[in-house]
Amino acid sequence: MAKVNEASEVIKQKINNIYDIVRQTTPFYLNNTDDVYMKSGISYVDGIAVMVNEDQAR
Repeated sequence: MAKVNEASEVIKQKINNIYDIVRQTTPFYLNNTDDVYMKSGISYVDGIAVMVNEDQAR
């Protein structure tokens, strides 16, 4: 049981580390990108499907 608890703590710490990295880098990308108006639905941008729930600028 001790090994399970230890493994659980290691997994939680790794998830927290990933979250911290994403939280730190997200503002850079949000501030350094252009806004693009997209209608609701599924659009394809450079071969990648983007699902938009509402008409919006992004």
